[in-house]
Amino acid sequence: SVSGCEVLNWCGWAPEKPSQHGDAMCMESSSGCLKSVCADLDACKDLCADCDTCIGFDYMPDGGGGDGGDYRCWTKSSWQYTSQSVEYLDDNPSTSTWSTYVNSRDSMCQATCTAPT
Repeated sequence: SVSGCEVLNWCGWAPEKPSQHGDAMCMESSSGCLKSVCADLDACKDLCADCDTCIGFDYMPDGGGGDGGDYRCWTKSSWQYTSQSVEYLDDNPSTSTWSTYVNSRDSMCQATCTAPT
């Protein structure tokens, strides 16, 4: 099993951007995935799922970040929230800024997984 879930589970959007984070180097020498490589949310999810240290990613639908705003997502290996509990959202809270999408490798997301009976 993966972090208490039978399969990698996606909790969804964090309601707030984490206050601190560590990068997961899921690309050759970077944590950033260019729009030309990561075409959409599913591509960013696939990249993160295939990268053992990735607990989620920052995502902007139209891209942003360095190199003229050419990055769609940045994979993360750790982060801290200001609140102690997180209610994940089904919809992206902001499509014009970086939002955080979380999977069950993250301890707060993992806590939402139910053990098989």
